[in-house]
Amino acid sequence: MFETGGFMYRAKFYVRWFLLLLALTACKSENNTSNQNTQNDRPKLVLNTCKNSNIIENNQFTCQVLAEDLNPNTTLKYRLNTLPMGMTIDLNGKISWTPGDSVSSGQRVIEVEVDDKSGTGNATDIKTFTLNVTAINDGPKGDINVISDNKTGKVSQGDKVTTVVAELFDPDGLMGVEYKYQWYRQKATNDQPIEEIDGATNKSYQATNADVAHQLFVEVSYKDNAGFDNKARSSTTSHVININDPPVLNLTSCRKRKAIEDDQFTCQVLADDVDLNTTLTYRLSKFPQDMTIDAEGKISWIPGDSVSADIETIEVQVHDEIAIITEKFILNVIAKNDPPVLSVDKCTNHEVIENKKFACHVSAEDLDSHTTLTYRLNRAPKGMIIDRDTGYISWIPGDSVSDGIEIVEVEVDDQSNADNAIDTMTFTLKVKAKNDQPVLDLKNCINDSTAIENIEYSCHVKASDLDQDTTLTYSLNKFPQDMTIDVGGKISWTPGDTVRDGIETIEVQVHDGIAIVTEEFILNVKAVNDMPVLDLKNCINNSTATEDIKYSCQVHASDLDLNTTFTYRLTKSPEGMSIDTQGFISWTPEDWIRSESQEVQVEADDGSGADNATDTSTFTLDVIATNDAPVLNLKGCEGKTAIEDDEFTCQVKAEDPDPTYTFTYRLTKSPEGMSIDTQ
Repeated sequence: MFETGGFMYRAKFYVRWFLLLLALTACKSENNTSNQNTQNDRPKLVLNTCKNSNIIENNQFTCQVLAEDLNPNTTLKYRLNTLPMGMTIDLNGKISWTPGDSVSSGQRVIEVEVDDKSGTGNATDIKTFTLNVTAINDGPKGDINVISDNKTGKVSQGDKVTTVVAELFDPDGLMGVEYKYQWYRQKATNDQPIEEIDGATNKSYQATNADVAHQLFVEVSYKDNAGFDNKARSSTTSHVININDPPVLNLTSCRKRKAIEDDQFTCQVLADDVDLNTTLTYRLSKFPQDMTIDAEGKISWIPGDSVSADIETIEVQVHDEIAIITEKFILNVIAKNDPPVLSVDKCTNHEVIENKKFACHVSAEDLDSHTTLTYRLNRAPKGMIIDRDTGYISWIPGDSVSDGIEIVEVEVDDQSNADNAIDTMTFTLKVKAKNDQPVLDLKNCINDSTAIENIEYSCHVKASDLDQDTTLTYSLNKFPQDMTIDVGGKISWTPGDTVRDGIETIEVQVHDGIAIVTEEFILNVKAVNDMPVLDLKNCINNSTATEDIKYSCQVHASDLDLNTTFTYRLTKSPEGMSIDTQGFISWTPEDWIRSESQEVQVEADDGSGADNATDTSTFTLDVIATNDAPVLNLKGCEGKTAIEDDEFTCQVKAEDPDPTYTFTYRLTKSPEGMSIDTQ
């Protein structure tokens, strides 16, 4: 036996391996001689020293990996394919590992690979082995703090304190850890210095009265990443400061009770205060007359004769020298009932008139004090009401009443539900009816409110009257000319040519023989334009115009539409003729005029813009021209010089306002031999 690389082998096995290696070498040499290729042999891993080893946290583990390879001169390379953090393997196959603090107990499967670097398909061998790892609990480190929500560093009763684990550390790992909490109070007395607080298992805790004068701390438990259960305590808080707790009243013995007139009523008020050594004081803040409460909280009362059946709300207070607590209870008071007595004297024998308000008061007395009386009408005319609390009766007789007597029955109730709780009386009223005015309805006319010129317009007026057998008479108070209304209320009207666009206020009246009612509606009137008519008689009868003498005549126009303003125009006329806004035509024929007939066309416009807004008419004017003397112009001859034996010439010109005249020139005085031609 001998040791090689940390493993023990038997000599016999080694000899066999050596002989096999020689045989393979000889075979390879022979194959080389015969020019044949050599096949690679897969290396073989041996993990005997590594298997099933037990390892403890923070202790070093080593083992030697061996490999066999029949190929000579082979360099083997080792590597770990699956391994825990920190594990290594060197060039000779030695594995080393020291499990750290964060390791957890359990098995680790290690996968080892050897490679003969031949690059062939069978160049590697892979095997696994298992390690049994035992972890050691390292325990928590760092601090657990407790903070108060009042920001002062002190804790008072009612304050919330919260666990802060930010500074807690555990070498075994706290990743994803779930914490559990348990709160404790560290008492000021020595008989039981630490007390677990029942139910205080949350991250936060609210200090109670039981914590006053004691300190608080929390114990945090958790399972670390290595699987170990751990506990850690926080620092303690300041001593919890007392905040006064108000006392608690218990009125159970007083609730749902009855107090009967003249009988003794008692009940016991209880109070509790969690604050020690507190003196409680009782008093009544709301209570019926003569009720009392003693120093021990006992309430006493004998309801007197003046009580009424009612509900009494009793307010009880308890005082702990700082806080006052008030509670209420309801006491059902039972009294002996006295009947109410009703009086209707103020309502009897009145005369009431239709549509005029009638009012009166009935009254009642009850010997029981604090009695609430309610009134109602058992029998009354339609529309009459009574105030249930005051007995005030009011009525406005409607249009349908008739002359006669109305009987009214009134009841008063003291609400005791006793047999004698109600009193009833009657009184009479004399009713006087009066005429009701008719009511006009003009909706039909309002909805059809446009009348057009020369087209018949009609609408129906309706009227009603609450009084029966009434004959209604219709008439028009305010209306346009020719509008009528018949006995059935039908309004008829055909607007004439003289109407204009605008509105008409129609006032309709209905009479029931006594009363007259008047209503009005607005009627929109739409006029249709009437064409104007020209009258040229004055011009026709005055139909001659003489040159240089002013000519004039008057044109007239008429229109069936009232208040029409006309515009006159000359659509055809001799030059210079004009017509003014009143239809007055004027013209002075000038010198150049000829004797002839001239046609004059006149237009009148009523300004409506309608298609028939204008009328056009013509008349003929006989024009008489008069001769105008010609005018000589000798400027071409004046100032010139005639020289002996030289020809003298000059041009004489003539003008005449009359058109188409031929001039004849003559020399009426001249030197011998001078002449003038036709030009």
